[in-house]
Amino acid sequence: MVTVVDCSVRQSGEGKELAYLVVQGQPEFVKSLNSQRVYMTTRRAFVLTTFDKKTCKSLIGTKFPGSIKRIQCDEYEYTVPNSNEVIKLDFRYEYSDEAASMEEMVFESPN
Repeated sequence: MVTVVDCSVRQSGEGKELAYLVVQGQPEFVKSLNSQRVYMTTRRAFVLTTFDKKTCKSLIGTKFPGSIKRIQCDEYEYTVPNSNEVIKLDFRYEYSDEAASMEEMVFESPN
């Protein structure tokens, strides 16, 4: 299950406004690769819509079936919020209308 937690409006390459829902998965425990300490986090993903911003905002709090999956991609730089630390990542999170399998939840690397 995912929950709509926010909405975002971005400009397309042609200057058209595109509205996205920000969806968040269930809380999960992960272990830091650096400190080996366990902490809780949630995965978030952006889902493109055909809605306007008002409609997107009205959906905040709505739950939908599905999960947020980790997808491999080309490496890119990411600035960690509130720290200005720049790290390199080779994955992104994407909404899937299929629920996460138990195997993915157990064996998938959190970072």
